[in-house]
Amino acid sequence: MIVREAKRRPSPTLETVKMIETTIKNNNRKYTKTQLWENLPKKVMYQTYKVALDYLIDSNKVALNSHKVTWMYY
Repeated sequence: MIVREAKRRPSPTLETVKMIETTIKNNNRKYTKTQLWENLPKKVMYQTYKVALDYLIDSNKVALNSHKVTWMYY
């Protein structure tokens, strides 16, 4: 019998979310979504990055304006 695993979304660690937050704060409105991912200090899988960025957008800390990532939470 073959057991199939349910597809799971990659879960970012708190360290990863904080790294993304810091990078956005330090480079506000400088990068597009893809450019931000490419310029993170540590490599992160793109799927994990998207989950973390979606969390930041949903919590109103970040917005995508004119295709640029903008820090909104102060």
